[in-house]
Amino acid sequence: MLIDPDKRGQALRLLYKDEEFSVPKNLYIIGMMNAADRSIAMIDYALRRRFAFYDFALAFENVGFKKYQNNLNNEKFNNLIDKIIELNIIISNDSCLSVGFQIGHSYFY
Repeated sequence: MLIDPDKRGQALRLLYKDEEFSVPKNLYIIGMMNAADRSIAMIDYALRRRFAFYDFALAFENVGFKKYQNNLNNEKFNNLIDKIIELNIIISNDSCLSVGFQIGHSYFY
C-alpha cells in the first residue's frame, strides 16, 4: 500500500514491528521479469495493479544490433543470427511455447 502514489511519503506503523515505515515520493521501482520463468508467473493482483507492464520485442533488426553485427563482419555469426530468427518463428508458433520463450538479441551482445 505504501508504494501507491497517494501514500508515498506517509509513515505508517508496521503491523509486525513496532516501528514506522514510509516510501519516499522520489523512489521509483523498476522490475524486470522473464515471461518464461514459471516461478514468478503468479503475481498477486494487489501488487500487479500498482505497476505498469511493458513488453519488449526482440531487436535483431534494431539499428544498434545491426551495427554490432556489421562491425563483427563474421559469416558464422550472421548465419547463427539467421538460424536463431528461424528458430524464434518456430518457438512463437509452437502451441506449448510462445513469444516469451524466444531467444533474444541481448544474448549475443
